Amino acid sequence: DLPVQARIDVSYRTSRGQEKTSRVEALMLYRKTALVWDDSAKLASFIMPNEEIVSTFAHRVSDISEVAERYRLSGRLFRGIRVCDALGSYGITYIEDPNSPISRVLGKSAVVDTVRFPRTTLLMRSGDCDDTTALLGSLLESVGIATAIMTSPGHVFLAFDTGEPKENLWLFTHGNLQAIVHGGTVWLPVETTVLDEGFLRAWESASELVRRHAGKTEFLPVREQRDRYLPLPLPATDLSVFEPPAQAVSSVFSGSIEAVERTLHGESVELLEDRLRSRRGLAAARV
Repeated sequence: DLPVQARIDVSYRTSRGQEKTSRVEALMLYRKTALVWDDSAKLASFIMPNEEIVSTFAHRVSDISEVAERYRLSGRLFRGIRVCDALGSYGITYIEDPNSPISRVLGKSAVVDTVRFPRTTLLMRSGDCDDTTALLGSLLESVGIATAIMTSPGHVFLAFDTGEPKENLWLFTHGNLQAIVHGGTVWLPVETTVLDEGFLRAWESASELVRRHAGKTEFLPVREQRDRYLPLPLPATDLSVFEPPAQAVSSVFSGSIEAVERTLHGESVELLEDRLRSRRGLAAARV
């Protein structure tokens, strides 16, 4: 962040001949990680799926062969859950920016915030909600899963496209869990600051934000923002980041799948069985 003097020279031709004018202004030259939150879609520039460290991490942790044959659901759903659990296993500590906490700067144009590059967040294993949202969005986009930036008052989080058709929305809206339909498919909101507690907890936490702030949340699909906000160009780096062991990720992932299955399927079956026990004849057949 450097104060600089900028001189603008303009030369032009008029009926009186060649003329010129000059003006000097004092400007602030900001760092690449600077962001003003007058437009939440600007965060899309920090979602960098093709950056080498991010892409390598994402592809190494996204194997879903262990569940691909067990369920008749979209592979994108399980790959999204797996990447979330891999990042949770890797461990990112939530640390709010003390100089410009998102709770005070979101939607404001007078305060300059800092958003870390995803590879930096991976290296440092810490960040606030905008850092972790940019990181998870980069990882998911890298393995072909569309994402959306979501905001609620004073907070930023993420949603990803499950690939499930909108007709299956009912399957993903049970109890405290919320889902969003966009472009004909079902998207799941995810709170990126609690991924260490497992995917289901991250989904539940984001669902609470969607429900509590109904009508006040933004849903900004990253690919729809690319005409305005391309990923920032970064030079090559010799940083080294190592993904968590596959066995550790598989352990957390299996737990998430079981928890999601128990919540979405098991509890629904129990409700139907309770209704069935109280009915007879034609009423029971309807259940």
